[in-house]
Amino acid sequence: FVTTGETHTCQGSGESTYALWAADNSSVSWESLHKEKSSTAYPSDWSSDTDSSTKLQSVPDIDGNVYRTVVIGTQNWMAENLKVTKYRNGDNITNITTNSDWASNTSGAYGVYDNDATTNLDSYGLLYNWYAVDNSSGRYICPEGWHVPTADEYDVLSTYLGGNSVAGGKMKETGTDHWNSPNTGVTNESGFTARGSGYRL
Repeated sequence: FVTTGETHTCQGSGESTYALWAADNSSVSWESLHKEKSSTAYPSDWSSDTDSSTKLQSVPDIDGNVYRTVVIGTQNWMAENLKVTKYRNGDNITNITTNSDWASNTSGAYGVYDNDATTNLDSYGLLYNWYAVDNSSGRYICPEGWHVPTADEYDVLSTYLGGNSVAGGKMKETGTDHWNSPNTGVTNESGFTARGSGYRL
């Protein structure tokens, strides 16, 4: 259920298209470590088992967009695709509209499905290439206090939902407004409400 180019997912390496979700790290100390060390994993003493009162119900980005969040097990996830056009430090992310420019970009870029923001931005958010998602530059695409999920965090999510064979159905939006018919085996019992949002090569 975790694939590049799908809504609400990203992976920690590669140079494909990522429709991005972020996980609440609930830890200023981890955020500081992440900034300082460019770490791709939590320190051994970090725990996501925080009091539910600390969990965010919504989170704003630097552009002023506000995202709903959902608690799944002990993890807090953004329940909408990112649609930010600036890094956390205020630098602009390049908007690319052609496949050829997308393929050659190595500095970080975003696009919108079918290049139609009027129709698709609110429903699907933005697509980002790996250079925008990668934190090694220190620019950071996620809102303050949030980060790009690690593979281990996806494993925790999948395990909590019963494993890869069933987790996708528990995370997908029901119905056929945003998925092709018949969209069977779907309950969205997690509240994640995943939508497929296309890809760009």
